[in-house]
Amino acid sequence: MIAAGVMPGGSTADNARRTMVFACGNALLGDDGVGWRIGREISDNPPRENVFVVCTQQLLPEHAEAVSDADLAVFVDCSAITPAGTVSTTPIEAAGALPAIFTHHLDPASLLKLALEFYGKTPSRSVAITVGGEDFALREVPSGKVAAAIPAALLAVRRVISERDCRAEHEEPPTATGTPGDMPLSDLPSHDFESDGQLS
Repeated sequence: MIAAGVMPGGSTADNARRTMVFACGNALLGDDGVGWRIGREISDNPPRENVFVVCTQQLLPEHAEAVSDADLAVFVDCSAITPAGTVSTTPIEAAGALPAIFTHHLDPASLLKLALEFYGKTPSRSVAITVGGEDFALREVPSGKVAAAIPAALLAVRRVISERDCRAEHEEPPTATGTPGDMPLSDLPSHDFESDGQLS
């Protein structure tokens, strides 16, 4: 789902506070759908204008343009490594190089690198917010620990956006560089929550 009609290649003023939230995961695999639940809540109740949400099963090269046009990128996902219910916030930088074997799905660092390679810019700040999961069975609801962690994860997303806004107030406005991309954002893989009713 892409909220409020974000358009790639917008004006520098528009991009100065543009935040892209990428909510990743599979809504049919238990805890793996927590990113989508958080993304839906942010989309329904954005902390301010110019916050846009993309819900996707995985990060794709097609997302690079939207990332390049943002001042802040937030990647929300479930982690199978951290303890269930643990919310982690990790700064992300562009990878030093793209993988030698290039697959169609990317991690956040590789997506930032791709945006830099193709569009010459990346967000001023990028952050990954993960929720530790434990149950990835075929079902549409998260485990108890993950469900209980959703409010903390939402707070983490809102805090990151608020902190970036505070920093931006003390920075010089960015200078326009490059040219707008020619790929319409409608080509990005997205999901319309209104049409499938998976998350209620």
